[in-house]
Amino acid sequence: MEHEFMKVNESFVDTKFSSLVAPNFYDDNVLINGLTYSNKYTENAAGEIMVHKLQKGSVTARKVGGRFTAESLPDELINIPLDIEFSKSREIFGVTDAMTAYSRVAAEVEIVAGITREAKQLYALATLVGNAGKTVTETLTSENADDAIIAVRKYIKDQRGHINAIILSTEVYALLLQSTEKKITPIVNEDLRARGVVNQLYGIALIECNALDSEVTLIDGSKVDLTGVNMIGLAADAFSIIDVLTASRVLDGRDFVGKEVQLQVNTGMKVTNPELVYVSKKA
Repeated sequence: MEHEFMKVNESFVDTKFSSLVAPNFYDDNVLINGLTYSNKYTENAAGEIMVHKLQKGSVTARKVGGRFTAESLPDELINIPLDIEFSKSREIFGVTDAMTAYSRVAAEVEIVAGITREAKQLYALATLVGNAGKTVTETLTSENADDAIIAVRKYIKDQRGHINAIILSTEVYALLLQSTEKKITPIVNEDLRARGVVNQLYGIALIECNALDSEVTLIDGSKVDLTGVNMIGLAADAFSIIDVLTASRVLDGRDFVGKEVQLQVNTGMKVTNPELVYVSKKA
């Protein structure tokens, strides 16, 4: 193919390639340990984690001087299998790496890590939506968006849970910006206008998510549509994620001159307390 050089007036100018790489853009990171999930059940190498859940029982008031009444309550086993695999391998032919001004290997490693994180996050969102203890459908506006936040908080508190965060679609987050602009104090409004971030509302961390725009296929073949989700509210302890990094490497090409960038993560995801997960969908 003929190469066309850039011509300025009557002279050709040299063609050069930047040593920098144009960035790729990824989904917002909404998986935050202690806010939107918990990794507290992480153990050493295992294919499945079994967690004991003891029944709570109750105490009844009585007059002073009575005898103890013992009770024996069974426990429940919660299994968290590490049965989800996220893996990616990309080839870098030697000639392309040797003839570029930037580090092709380093750039490919970054891309593999980024797209693997995105895939895992989408799966986590789908797991939450598919296993929520309460799902409602509603039409949200700037007038009632903060009322919807209050409803999420009330539901989880009524289940004796502590709500840590609400993951919001970009559409609902925009409604909240409009809503809080109208209702909160001028000093806070000035900060809101400057940063465009509603960090908390009613004591709840609000996390904007631009990944609620696709359909996710789970490992059993079922599909979860995220496009209609308004928000996901939860207690972090209700959702467990356990990760085991099984491979992160750069290998010599097996049947070509070059490199292979490989990343593999085995993950267990489990909504251990469905009653502490609330999902709002578009009506």
